[in-house]
Amino acid sequence: MNTNLITICESETILKLTSENRKLFEMLEDFALRNNSVMRPVIENGEKVIKAANYVGIVKLNDGTVIEILPKLAGKKAGSFSEPKKLVYQMLSALLGIPYNDRDTVDMNETFLEYFISVFARECMKIIKSGLLSGYVSVEENMTAVQGNILFAENIRKNLVHRERLYVRHDVFSPDRAENRLIKSTASLMMKLSKSHRSSQNLKQILAYLDDVKFSADYDVDFSKCVNTRNAKKYSIVLNICRLFLKNHNFSEYHGKYVAYAMLFPMEDVFKSYIAGLIKKNVHKTVKTQINGEYLFSKPEMFTLRPDIVIYDEGKPSCIVDTRWQIIEKKNDISADDMCRLYAYAQKFNCSEIVMIYPESSEKLTELPECYCVDSDEKIHIHIRFAQLYGNDKSVISP
Repeated sequence: MNTNLITICESETILKLTSENRKLFEMLEDFALRNNSVMRPVIENGEKVIKAANYVGIVKLNDGTVIEILPKLAGKKAGSFSEPKKLVYQMLSALLGIPYNDRDTVDMNETFLEYFISVFARECMKIIKSGLLSGYVSVEENMTAVQGNILFAENIRKNLVHRERLYVRHDVFSPDRAENRLIKSTASLMMKLSKSHRSSQNLKQILAYLDDVKFSADYDVDFSKCVNTRNAKKYSIVLNICRLFLKNHNFSEYHGKYVAYAMLFPMEDVFKSYIAGLIKKNVHKTVKTQINGEYLFSKPEMFTLRPDIVIYDEGKPSCIVDTRWQIIEKKNDISADDMCRLYAYAQKFNCSEIVMIYPESSEKLTELPECYCVDSDEKIHIHIRFAQLYGNDKSVISP
């Protein structure tokens, strides 16, 4: 059992202040005050506690403590984290384009951070065994024979008393290219984060294979150089994981003076992306996300309307899909604001079929009608659907 691991689900209590954990509470409270959208200190039953918000992810403190926040599922037993962990693997894998097998055994003493590290190591070894990509790199150095172009100014400055040398610029065929630099930088970062002996050994092996490759000096520049050509296609999964780790490493969004690393995702965005991917996979029509261009008020243009997903048929919107990460247990849990927003979508986009998707509930809500007819002419239909979070449930997108 990892005593430095705190695993909870979103909206649950992370830590309660006691005389024994005062230092840990202060470190976590500092992070919560700096990032109150992720977690917040509150008074509950007269006691000071820190509660999680609607985010999932990992926060690693400088003392080695890891806080793992998982999705909250309807019907989940208290203290049971197997299903939420599987859901994180599945949804983030779909979001990031990472292969996922739902038959894999979930290690309850391992964070999902370790899961992505293990996938990274496995995919890197596939690339190494098939052969690292190499390219020509310009090198400037002293040599005893002419190779490439002599840099006369530099040669005079560096070799005034060494006439036997020549300072030249020439091209060498080297594995030191953008993709491999990003892999090396990610593997090095993972070495600091992983507590798994097996993953650490695999990462050491990867770094040994990349001994002739430099670390990335600028992540954004190197990512811009990664072109998805036929030869580089084998790198796509690994580079997706590199983006996940390296983009979070700059602490531009989530930070704190006691935090060693933070990787956090709003569940609204994760759920939205997961449903969008599911629709794109199963609907053989044009599917677009986060559409702009329509406003609630036209003169002057105010209050942008931005539906999550729009399905087009022959160039016209045939169905608009919105998502909400909220457990619906009864009819009154459905927000009137959400329904009004869907009506505005229908009017402004001239679309009669609207679908609102929530995560699956613990039981069938028989009190909900098949669809809501907005007006007496029944021209606008709003459907409520519940997404099965395991497997491809096509019914969520069928009006």
